[in-house]
Amino acid sequence: MRKIILLSLMLIACSEQKKINKAEQRVLLNPKAFNEVGLVWAKLNPIDTTITNIISRSDTLTLTDTFTYHSLDTLNHVDTVFTAIQTVVRIHDTIQKYIQDNRVLNIYKDSIQIYKSDLFVVNSYLSESKKDTSKYKWYFYGLLVLIGLILFASIYFKKFI
Repeated sequence: MRKIILLSLMLIACSEQKKINKAEQRVLLNPKAFNEVGLVWAKLNPIDTTITNIISRSDTLTLTDTFTYHSLDTLNHVDTVFTAIQTVVRIHDTIQKYIQDNRVLNIYKDSIQIYKSDLFVVNSYLSESKKDTSKYKWYFYGLLVLIGLILFASIYFKKFI
């Protein structure tokens, strides 16, 4: 009995999942090991991203400034009034940057291709089954016409007998 208990304890203690969980906890709790594992993972899975800039004109500010200059020449008796209008337009652009993770997009494209291929297979099976169905439908209609002719002939010949 002791041997069975010891054997079962050894099997439980040496299980692969337990080893994986223990290694995972060591990496998560040790920052140095975490950085080393992260570096290896980054080398094996390089980042594939693109940055998209979207510029939208969101705010336009128009300022109008008017000033008047008045001068009086007493020798020549000339009175001058000068009015200047200055318009300032300021446009504030908003730049939004989107970072696209192309790895995720490629995964989605692959899954879409899988669904497209499955749809193609289903459509081909459907077209084949429609051909088979139409063939059997014509057999069924022919059989109904044959039964109708037999019934008509039996009724028609019973009248004359």
